[in-house]
Amino acid sequence: MGVCSTTEEKSETNGYCSEALEESCPGCESEEGRSAKQFIHELRQGQEISQREIDNVSVLASNRNGPSVLNHEHANGVHPQALDESAAVSEQTVVPRPPGLWLLTAILLANPVIHGAALLVGQQWLNYGSPRAWDAFVYVLIAPFVGTLMLCRHERARFSVYVFLSCEIVRAISIESLTLGVLSLAAILYLQLPAARRYHPSVDPRGVLRRIRLRR
Repeated sequence: MGVCSTTEEKSETNGYCSEALEESCPGCESEEGRSAKQFIHELRQGQEISQREIDNVSVLASNRNGPSVLNHEHANGVHPQALDESAAVSEQTVVPRPPGLWLLTAILLANPVIHGAALLVGQQWLNYGSPRAWDAFVYVLIAPFVGTLMLCRHERARFSVYVFLSCEIVRAISIESLTLGVLSLAAILYLQLPAARRYHPSVDPRGVLRRIRLRR
């Protein structure tokens, strides 16, 4: 056919011409040469599609088999953060939100309305309606931000709720509000239940350290 001059210019797959066909093959201008070039182009596209399918199957296998597959895929060039995100998405679609977390999230998101209503009425309930600027900053900005993290099921939502409720306990001691302290403590204890821990798991230190190493 006059397509390839030597056998060294053939690829390892099926014995067809590789890059040497496009660069130094004297018969590439003929009809047979053009057919060979088209076949090689289709072969390369098939290899790229096959590699993408292998990567997708590896991601699904890592979600089922855990950290051992994660390390194997990292050695093969698959980004571990992509595997973590896919595993998180699959978990979010399975675990339902407990009713208590719905209630806590709704209260945090409604904090600006509750605080504003208490100010308009002129009555202080728990710490809502406090005239201090710091309390207004906490209930108007910080509380709905924490509620948004819980609503989006952010990985730091649990930690943020702990910090917010702990500050509420300290605030309850300072204003001598037993009700505020008991409610905040009850919310912290509710977060320790298995259903709440499954829906809002604690931050994985290994995952944090892995992301820090990847950013460097």
